[in-house]
Amino acid sequence: MLGMILFLFSCSKKEAPPAPGSEKAGSSLSQSAPQFYYDLGPSTVDASAYPDRQKEGYRVFLAVCGACHTSARPLNSPYVKPGEWKRFVERMHVKMEVRGIALSQADADRIIEFLAYDSKIRKADGGKDFQTQQEKLKALFEDGRR
Repeated sequence: MLGMILFLFSCSKKEAPPAPGSEKAGSSLSQSAPQFYYDLGPSTVDASAYPDRQKEGYRVFLAVCGACHTSARPLNSPYVKPGEWKRFVERMHVKMEVRGIALSQADADRIIEFLAYDSKIRKADGGKDFQTQQEKLKALFEDGRR
């Protein structure tokens, strides 16, 4: 728990998880300079129908990942497969360690499991809707870069 508290205060780009219903809850468009097109997508998901284990993973994900970058980045990224998420989270884990923050393996595993589950539900199973969203985000991103 102490590690989580230290982590939340040590990231250079802090973003508290948006409150449901807030202006930022639906989209991270308020960011001044998105790095990736998927930073422009929704920064939350409706996890209310997810199994309890995935809801807990979602809470850990928001607390950990949303502390250093927008949670929209992983939620809207093209990553879907568990192996992709494992590499992504491990890369972030290394960045955290460089800052002197330890992420427990249990929390890293919870985050990976949540991201893989959410990706299957929203991205793989809901493929056409997700693909349409991706195309819109790419166009919006390109328009903003011009």
